[in-house]
Amino acid sequence: MAFTTLPKETLEQIMSHLDYRSLLRFGSACRLLYEIRKASPELQCFVELSMDGLQMPLVTSSTSHAELLSRLRDLRISWAGLDWKRFTEIEIQNEQFPMVCEFAGGVFAVSDRQGLRFISLPSPTKDSRTIEHSSLGFPIQDFAIDPAQDLIIIFEGDGRHVTEIVNLELEKWNLDTKDLDFMISNYYFSLLNRDSFAITSDYQGGAIMVYSFDPCATGPSPYCLCAVLNLPELALNITVAQLSIQSESISSGYPEVSTFSSSPESQLLMLCLEYHISEDWDMPVRSSYHCLFVYKRTLLDYVDRFRREEELKGAGNAQSLEVDWGSWGEMNTRLINRIFPPLWVRSVHGQRAIFNFHDDQSIDVLNFNLTSSALVSDEVSNLELHDEPSSFKGPLFRNVVCTRLPYYSTTRTVNENFNFCMIDEERIVGMETKSPTLYVYGF
Repeated sequence: MAFTTLPKETLEQIMSHLDYRSLLRFGSACRLLYEIRKASPELQCFVELSMDGLQMPLVTSSTSHAELLSRLRDLRISWAGLDWKRFTEIEIQNEQFPMVCEFAGGVFAVSDRQGLRFISLPSPTKDSRTIEHSSLGFPIQDFAIDPAQDLIIIFEGDGRHVTEIVNLELEKWNLDTKDLDFMISNYYFSLLNRDSFAITSDYQGGAIMVYSFDPCATGPSPYCLCAVLNLPELALNITVAQLSIQSESISSGYPEVSTFSSSPESQLLMLCLEYHISEDWDMPVRSSYHCLFVYKRTLLDYVDRFRREEELKGAGNAQSLEVDWGSWGEMNTRLINRIFPPLWVRSVHGQRAIFNFHDDQSIDVLNFNLTSSALVSDEVSNLELHDEPSSFKGPLFRNVVCTRLPYYSTTRTVNENFNFCMIDEERIVGMETKSPTLYVYGF
């Protein structure tokens, strides 16, 4: 009996267990299977969410698949043209900058280092609401939130330490050899998924060190170095002053105020690079700022390679991969010349990044998902494709540096003038710090 002679309901059940690429291949090979997918709101919603790098909400939702699909398509075209549907201005009363801030899961949280205020940001369908705790009874140095779990993590420094003598730095200490595995003066850390993480190193031209947790490890270290991805070699008079990482905040899912969440493998990392240029001993040092974009899945691919080598050679016998820039960087990254915001500003979300320019009060959104943007490119006039390579000949690098990761961009002028700009799946959030105010543009 031919596969296609099965009842359509049975075929749909079978197809529901496939990944979206297999569903697309099925549809391209057989008209019947194509029509089944197109007629099924659940299958079509799954395919289009996957193409956009999104996943179904982890929270229970009463919304039908047809409604989710309609909302997804509306978001897609609204983002492509930066055509927001609602603008809201929110004053952050009784707060003075600098504050401790966090933005995750549609919630903006702020602390004056004594209390906490949580602002559930508005969307086109829901209003804002605020919850405040004026004092927690202890000083707050830093914190993180996951609204999907109603989780708050607060960092409180131990006042018994003498800060002039003791510095809080991340170091890997090998208990067997009594040595530091590496020493870096300028580190930044980012989780890639629940099993892997990346740390930056400013040594020489800079590098990304990719680690993996090993739940079965019996030694002193629960993680292992899988790969070191080197950045471009620098000219003689150039040094790396900062190499930080920005990415979407890690969350177990979105609370009900949000509909979609990005899948971890589709998320971008933005490496923020500040180079110091020393032209002469009696001349002041100049700074040059760049942003390097790379997908998390590119780094996770090296974790998979390392694990495959471990399977062949046995646990503990595989060597970490040392990868030169020329072997990985050109096709998998995009380097642009931009001034980047402070680390706490969430300017990267999913496959999008946002920049704001003070001279003409404009915002620029970069979308590295070509499939999503191409679906609406004919309907949006201000959507621009960047598929030509970016080349940098100097004075920073020893050799010509070329990056080819393509992206779309959309620019729009706004009436508001703010210092920083943040982004999530349903909104753009501008922040003005002099009289702390949030400007929320809901899609």
